[in-house]
Amino acid sequence: MDNTGIKWGVIGAFSTLVISLVTYLIGPKFYIQGGSWIGLVALIVILVMAGKEERTKLGGFANFQELLRPIFMTYIITAVASTILQVIMYKVVDPGLADLTKQISLESLQKMKGMLGEEGYESAMEEMEKQDFGGSVRQYIVGLAMNILIGFGVSALIAAIIKRTRPENLDPYSTVEKP
Repeated sequence: MDNTGIKWGVIGAFSTLVISLVTYLIGPKFYIQGGSWIGLVALIVILVMAGKEERTKLGGFANFQELLRPIFMTYIITAVASTILQVIMYKVVDPGLADLTKQISLESLQKMKGMLGEEGYESAMEEMEKQDFGGSVRQYIVGLAMNILIGFGVSALIAAIIKRTRPENLDPYSTVEKP
């Protein structure tokens, strides 16, 4: 495949599927708590690999903009696939995940009770009780939009880190330095 962003986006989507299924098979609680962290690490590795492949395609040197495009495309494809998979998991495969997510969130809030103070804790509990942990279509769309906005920042950071400027004494059509 010639388009680096699409190629690595498909790889990212596939890895999201595999990580989700494996963590779910280990246990729904692990899927909710650990799966997202494992997926995040895998996503960062995939974004870096996409950027490095694009840089290699460009002769070993690439500026920020040349790298941002394929890295962000990879992120978008992976984020869309992840959101679709999440909808399938919560709405079709195991609708009980919503209740488990709520339970885990309430347990986490209980652990933070001392830091929030009694009033803050009660307020947070009320808000959490009202929340729909199964997610509506609107919540998934807003979540995806926010994810993509954050993803742009992550993609830009990775592009800034792995960019490599061509030295001035290097012929642009060769990787051999001029005398």
